[in-house]
Amino acid sequence: MIKTPKNQTFIDADFASIENRIAYWVVDDKHHLDLFINGEDEYKKFASIMYRKPVNDISANERQVAKSAVLGCMYGAGAKTYKEYAQGYGIIIHDAMAKYIVDTYRATHPYIVGGWKNCEEAALLAIYHSKLTQYEKLQFDGRTDGILMLISVQNLPGF
Repeated sequence: MIKTPKNQTFIDADFASIENRIAYWVVDDKHHLDLFINGEDEYKKFASIMYRKPVNDISANERQVAKSAVLGCMYGAGAKTYKEYAQGYGIIIHDAMAKYIVDTYRATHPYIVGGWKNCEEAALLAIYHSKLTQYEKLQFDGRTDGILMLISVQNLPGF
């Protein structure tokens, strides 16, 4: 249980698709950021690509599969890891479908995929050389022994 001091309030907030918004902002993926700006449903959009049908024909279950795919694949999940991740959403898929979903995500999110290696390299460089490095809008500070600090260098638009 979380208790606040007397006369203070604890606020718990969840911004819609915050992980996606930040990831697209970091890698400067204007196409996917525009989905949010235009009020479009990113998960339905990805489902329409996966299932090869119009966005308006996407069912709630198909959207849920796409949501698990976007959230699972964004951080580099391969087919096996994605399949396990999807089970946490109550989604059971076979190996071939998991591979198809991961491949489709990677083909349609090149900025995210490219960002994995570049972001990792900047972080490791900061750690190994105890210095400040930068990747896109992020700075990694490895100057404190045993600690890596992640510092945003620009404000996230829309908040």
